[in-house]
Amino acid sequence: MGESDHRPLLLKTSSSFKAKNSFKFDKRWPENTNISEIISKTWNLPIEGTHQFKVSRRANNWLLRPVSYEEVKEATFSINSESAPGTDGFTGAFFRHYWSLINQDVVAAVASFFRCKKLLRPFNDTIIALTPKSKSTVDMSNIRPISICNVYYKICSKILVKRMQRIMNKLISANQSAFIQGRLI
Repeated sequence: MGESDHRPLLLKTSSSFKAKNSFKFDKRWPENTNISEIISKTWNLPIEGTHQFKVSRRANNWLLRPVSYEEVKEATFSINSESAPGTDGFTGAFFRHYWSLINQDVVAAVASFFRCKKLLRPFNDTIIALTPKSKSTVDMSNIRPISICNVYYKICSKILVKRMQRIMNKLISANQSAFIQGRLI
């Protein structure tokens, strides 16, 4: 086995610490007896510039508010009805077609997730499937993995994404251009 091409990381313990590079943990740190002392001294030091990218108390309360019937219905009906079924066998088409019969149970289950901050294990089950990128797939580089999630998981995710979209511009630096609506790469 060859030598590592990684470079050592130098931690400064002065209160004027300014992070210029991204943090990198080295698996050899626990072998150094002084590292725990250094980490305990520097862990809670303020890092300049990060305060502007925190979620405000008001925004946090808005994000964590109870879910509404309208949010659940909108998220449910925005799921592609042709998408593959999750591990429970249900599709978005089923939820749309039988909404008038199942809406109370769906809303209650989604509301429980937002209230308890826990997703029931069966709702979190996911199938990872390998799909070919082309008709003549002969090696792994021509295969991509996809996650097939249950509809309840998709509903909760869509509600979280829609809520987060309203505050993303306040959380992401103006220099970041990818994955922010209205900004180009």
